[in-house]
Amino acid sequence: DLCRHYRIPRMVYKNPNQKALVEWVRKEQLDVLFIFTGFIIKRPLINAVKGCILNKHAGLLPAYKGVFPVFWAMKNDDPIGVTIHKVNERIDEGEIILQKVYPQRTNSTVYDYYMKIYRETPDLIMESLELLDSDKRKPYPHNLKDSYYSLPERADFKAFTRKGYRFV
Repeated sequence: DLCRHYRIPRMVYKNPNQKALVEWVRKEQLDVLFIFTGFIIKRPLINAVKGCILNKHAGLLPAYKGVFPVFWAMKNDDPIGVTIHKVNERIDEGEIILQKVYPQRTNSTVYDYYMKIYRETPDLIMESLELLDSDKRKPYPHNLKDSYYSLPERADFKAFTRKGYRFV
């Protein structure tokens, strides 16, 4: 909706590292590219953008890098949030532009949090663009340790549900 509203081209590729996309980005001399993907972005695409690539990550980086950050934060009874960050060649390691923490509610599911994050993403993107052009960016301190998580295993899911949490 944001792209349609502002008449911004929106393209969908099965893999963002495809040569055709990299060439298009380079040809168009894009200042900023937004990604919402589970793929690791490779150097050719990163270098093709004049400015930077921004990613929305549904966790409070540098904690909860990887997949299902909301699940892992809930399982570990940690704050749930979203980060808009610059993409570099390392997974979820780029400069943090913006973070938002969501209040924890005992009746919220993983799905509820993801829906809230995705609903607010257009506004977070607009705010991030404003911050990119200003000196108002600031560090986002929290007491969470750097961490990386992959797909949960059965024991993780059981521990999650024993706490009364649900996916949907």
